[in-house]
Amino acid sequence: MHVTTDSQVELLVARQPLFDRTLDVVGYELLYRDSTTRDEAGSLDASLMTNITLANAVLGIGLEELVGRAHAWVNVPQQLLVQDVWSVLDPSQYVLEILEDTTATDGVFAAMQRARAAGFRLALDDFEPQGPTAPLMHLAHIVKLEMSMPTDRLINTVRDLRRRHALTLVAEKVETPEEFELAYEVGFDLFQGWHFGRAETVSGRDMPPVIAAVAMVMQRLRNTAASDAYVEAGFHADPTLMIKLLRLANSAAYGFRGVTSARKALQLVGRDALYQWLAILLVASIPRRSGVDEEHLRVALERARFCEVIGGYVEHGADASPYFLGGLLSMLDALMGVPLDQLLERVHAPPAVCTALLQGEGKLAHVLHLANAVEHARFLEARDMANALGVGSRLREATAESTHWAASIRATLGSS
Repeated sequence: MHVTTDSQVELLVARQPLFDRTLDVVGYELLYRDSTTRDEAGSLDASLMTNITLANAVLGIGLEELVGRAHAWVNVPQQLLVQDVWSVLDPSQYVLEILEDTTATDGVFAAMQRARAAGFRLALDDFEPQGPTAPLMHLAHIVKLEMSMPTDRLINTVRDLRRRHALTLVAEKVETPEEFELAYEVGFDLFQGWHFGRAETVSGRDMPPVIAAVAMVMQRLRNTAASDAYVEAGFHADPTLMIKLLRLANSAAYGFRGVTSARKALQLVGRDALYQWLAILLVASIPRRSGVDEEHLRVALERARFCEVIGGYVEHGADASPYFLGGLLSMLDALMGVPLDQLLERVHAPPAVCTALLQGEGKLAHVLHLANAVEHARFLEARDMANALGVGSRLREATAESTHWAASIRATLGSS
């Protein structure tokens, strides 16, 4: 176990959403590791200290900010299960995942019965019909099946489970559109996998009018020859744009008060900061058709703030706004379904941002790779990247800060 210089265990927490058949987010699996251990799933050190630290890590960030109104799904190794470590959690907020290497001992049966009696929903992770957790099925509410299972066996397993048990079935490790289509047709209830975080671009799609209005003002802000009056006039293209700007400027996330006009915002914070605020409004104004789109917005906001925090250390306190913009704009294609190069041109993104996002070059590109590794719970890879950037001790801080900040912004802008 790695202990930082301030004697805190360095734990990182990432989330992977679970979607229902209408593609609404119904839960997040919390993916946590000691930052120096392997990335793949496995039993945590079962010492009480590790588990108290894990609970503190989750509660320290804030469960509501981590998962909102959804359920938190947490892995429970066998030793922790029989020790009733889960009893400190709220059963209305958590789903307990019983790991695939758990053996069906009398102690495990008794612990699962206690957890059920306490009101917890129990899931069997990485379930195999002939695996060690098969005897536990009658105590479970949920079974998770990997999409890597051969198709015929997957279909037969789902049919058998449906016939013999009243269970919620989760398709996990959904990595491609084809796997999602198969899982949906087979009849899974919930879906989980990195497929839902990937961009799917559609050529020929244009920006909705409200988005075009924001992009126009962003262009004017980047034009050094444009007067403040010309920039302010751009807000009149959409009556709601000024309202959103003022809500953001006066929010707790930024701490300004008394901002009553775009001219006042320009005078108070300058063009670079106003451009950054408009970039937030840009992604927040994109129509969201499903929980997948809501998840993309959350990731975009958290990635932006994460990159800005890490970028501040990489640049030794110098301006880190390009890192914020790079993180935020990196999700535009996923949010809008429009090729990224077209979007960056429309909003006149700074050259450093374009270079990082389109060519994968520069320090910003390295920080974006780091953010992606953290988001996908590749924590050992993230640790190596962070050490190479000289920010190895800052991951926990950046992760917690980005979660807090994004939750505040989404609340301000009225996102669920």
